[in-house]
Amino acid sequence: MRQMVVTFVTSDNYVYHFKLANMVCLLILNIDMENNVMKKTKLFMLTMALISTVVSFTGCGVEGVSPTRAGMPVPKSEESSEFGEQVADEYPLSRETIKKLKDLDSDYNKVNWMVTYSPSKEYPDIVVSETKYEYKGFNHLVVAFTNLSDEAVKITYKGGAKNSTDEIEKDLGESDVELGPKATICSDLYFKLKEPSGDIEWNTFEVSESDKLYIPYEQTVTLDLDSSGDYYIEASQKADARLDCDYHDGFAAVLDKDGNILQGENANWGNSVSLYNDSFGGEDADVVYFKNFYRAVN
Repeated sequence: MRQMVVTFVTSDNYVYHFKLANMVCLLILNIDMENNVMKKTKLFMLTMALISTVVSFTGCGVEGVSPTRAGMPVPKSEESSEFGEQVADEYPLSRETIKKLKDLDSDYNKVNWMVTYSPSKEYPDIVVSETKYEYKGFNHLVVAFTNLSDEAVKITYKGGAKNSTDEIEKDLGESDVELGPKATICSDLYFKLKEPSGDIEWNTFEVSESDKLYIPYEQTVTLDLDSSGDYYIEASQKADARLDCDYHDGFAAVLDKDGNILQGENANWGNSVSLYNDSFGGEDADVVYFKNFYRAVN
């Protein structure tokens, strides 16, 4: 049934919105203007019907809308926050940085990142990207650090990831991570049944020079089945010299055709990541593997 929205503005500048069914609207249009008695009778009946309709709509909480001040913003509790809205507003990316991200030739752009931002004003080429996924009924938040510059850096950070009720759900602790040029590393944060908001409270985010030596390398990542019929992700790297890596903030994931994560696992040890999963329902379309590799000292 089509509906008509009626708006009332009170003397103290409150606004009420109500939806009226077509039946009431048609009765208003068909009032007999020639018969004053019938006119008054119908107007009285319509007034009573309108009052009952308004009470019904307001009481059920579905069709009625709570009043708000006209010309004033809706209170925060009544707004629907987007994923990572706070950090995106506080640490926006420049057009130049956005272009660098899009031009990045790595697995980074395979993932459908839901929010990207740069917590360091001095180093805008250090970008944080976030997305979320659900696996077997539990929620995960993936936080990625990407170095768009041509210099190796060390990032010192401390913070807490918030859930949908704006509470700190996961403490990121205090970490020092190395990150090579054009490289990305990730942390997979387990939120259990809580919904990640995408907002992180960064207490510390400092960038400094790294003393590690980085060299170019090629990487191949595949999704295969093991002898028991479960999937695993296998990565291999090829370089002109022996590579070493940091054994933390490694991450591997299976993606669907839109870049959304179907399943992710920490890849801190070795190039082979067992998934203990025998089926993705035909939705698996790609794989990614992130880890910070550099030239070995010996």
